[in-house]
Amino acid sequence: MSAYTSFFSAGARADLPAPYAEVWVVLSGAVRVGAENDAVTVRAGDFVHVPEQAPGVVEALEDTTMVCVSVPAH
Repeated sequence: MSAYTSFFSAGARADLPAPYAEVWVVLSGAVRVGAENDAVTVRAGDFVHVPEQAPGVVEALEDTTMVCVSVPAH
């Protein structure tokens, strides 16, 4: 398992998928995660499970700080 804090500036985007599962806990800000039709918005105080090989993107809707926990460690 890996755990780390990540910061995304508003408008930053990153492609999914990743070769590992993650849980993201948003500490401040908001991100949109997933493929277009299935994307969800995750805000401060929320968490989201991102399965291994999940399609789509993550986009910061505002400056966002989150804790990321992944399995296996990377």
